[in-house]
Amino acid sequence: MTSDPSATSDPSTTSDPVDDPTDQAATDADAATPDPEDVISPDPLTIELPDGTESVSEAILSNRQMLIDPDESAMASETEVVELTDWVEELAGTIADVEQHQTETIEAEVTDLEAVIEEQRRQIEELRGAVESLADILGTTADWETFDE
Repeated sequence: MTSDPSATSDPSTTSDPVDDPTDQAATDADAATPDPEDVISPDPLTIELPDGTESVSEAILSNRQMLIDPDESAMASETEVVELTDWVEELAGTIADVEQHQTETIEAEVTDLEAVIEEQRRQIEELRGAVESLADILGTTADWETFDE
């Protein structure tokens, strides 16, 4: 009588499921079958065809023709793109120059205004000194209200 090791209750005598092809196939099937909640249904790929084309091959030919002769299909040519790029770079440089000039002008005006304010503060201090001197001569005091920054 031959005893089947998997029929015994002794765990040390049972076969390893990795060695058992039936168990391995079941394990592989479980691992290969994703959970339905984890599966993402991809949207089908759709490509819109250009106006006037009815098939993909016709659209490819149409696109090739547009690239071969961009003037006929109202596309910019390489020369036009280069010219436009140069013009944009030139314009960007001009804008930077204008901004620099405006910044310098504003900074100069601010410096001038600061000088005017400083001169006015000096004049106010001179007037305050003269008023206090007159108040002393008259035997009275002067109260000042200031608006500090």
